[in-house]
Amino acid sequence: MKTNPIAIVNLENFKLDPTRDDYTANATLELKGITVTAPFTFNLKINADQAIMNGATTLSRKTLNLGQDSDPDADWVSEDVAVNVALSATRIK
Repeated sequence: MKTNPIAIVNLENFKLDPTRDDYTANATLELKGITVTAPFTFNLKINADQAIMNGATTLSRKTLNLGQDSDPDADWVSEDVAVNVALSATRIK
């Protein structure tokens, strides 16, 4: 796991934005011993036994100490990294 460390993500403090039918939660990410928290906005659609979730957040490479040896000035890779999540789940009966 040295080259591909485990990432742990926890979501808490869920809030519904009724004007957009979206949710926001605090996403806490632990990676390489560093913990950061960022807002995670997502939508959730449930139809019978099928659930679809799409969400996004932005993380800082510098805060997570990612790519700081190879591109510390963000010349090649943006300092801010967009994280997009798409999940589907089916209820098993």
